[in-house]
Amino acid sequence: MIVLLFLILFMFTSLRPGLGGWDYKNYETFFNQIPDLFNIEFDFLFFHYEPLYTLANSFVKLFTDNFVVFIVIYTFLTHLLMFQVIKKYSINFFYSIFIYFSTYYLWHNFTLLRQNVAILIFWFSLEYIREKKFVKYLLLIIIASLFHNSAIVLILFYFIIELMDKFSIKKNVWLFIFLSLLKPASDFLLRYIYKILSYFNIGRSNLEAYLSSTERGVNEFFILEVLLIIVFVYLKRNDSLIKNNKLFVNLLLLSFVIVVWFSNYEIAVRFVEYFRIYYFVLIPILIKTIKNIYLKYSLFFITIFYFLFRLYRYLNTFDSGSLKNYVLF
Repeated sequence: MIVLLFLILFMFTSLRPGLGGWDYKNYETFFNQIPDLFNIEFDFLFFHYEPLYTLANSFVKLFTDNFVVFIVIYTFLTHLLMFQVIKKYSINFFYSIFIYFSTYYLWHNFTLLRQNVAILIFWFSLEYIREKKFVKYLLLIIIASLFHNSAIVLILFYFIIELMDKFSIKKNVWLFIFLSLLKPASDFLLRYIYKILSYFNIGRSNLEAYLSSTERGVNEFFILEVLLIIVFVYLKRNDSLIKNNKLFVNLLLLSFVIVVWFSNYEIAVRFVEYFRIYYFVLIPILIKTIKNIYLKYSLFFITIFYFLFRLYRYLNTFDSGSLKNYVLF
């Protein structure tokens, strides 16, 4: 069943008819312009995207000029990593895949091509946070940042998560609820981060675009959704399953503060994707911790219908509704 599901998702994603909005078109244009690996030059085009993503395109150009072939190879490799990560961390593989597909799969795999690789590498590296192997974690994050430079900030989060691990879930929840109330400071903070990065000419144009796109910030509904999960985690904080997965609780709390603090900015929407793994790992765990059999299955089916609604909404709005006209090949 896992192999069959892999093949279905692989076919659906890799052979999509150009879906993915402007990002897909920009990536296709870049692929058509970049020379093959033997003729590549370290010019403006080479540094248009991060080095490893550029080299991946240039390598495929050795064999073909067809962008679809690149997407097929890209999808196969990223899906192998995605399946491995979910199988590694989830207590219910198919339930987690269903949650992921219904919520963030399309955006990650159809649009965020570079960042999706960085996200998956970060998810894979989480084990090294658990094992307190900073050097291995650092190496993977450096590789991730060579696909999407935003990943470099994740080095800092190793120490934040390590510090959070010293405190109980109860203390962390109350601390991060308090931190979320300091939202007015976030605008001040973000402006100065932007000035510092701009001074060093780091991602100037992209940052300016993200910071000015205030109309495309975080939907308040999703903040309430995250808060609801925090409430459930808090109520079940003493359960052994929750304690054993404290790492994902920490990612949940970090995600909450980020979406609250920077809810007015598109840059928050992009960065918080690194922490989304809590979503499809913790929800199956929370369902499993419920002892009352009737309540357990009631909440299970409620979540199923809710995620089907999310999926239906996504299919109708993603890329201006173009998925409604999806035709294989």
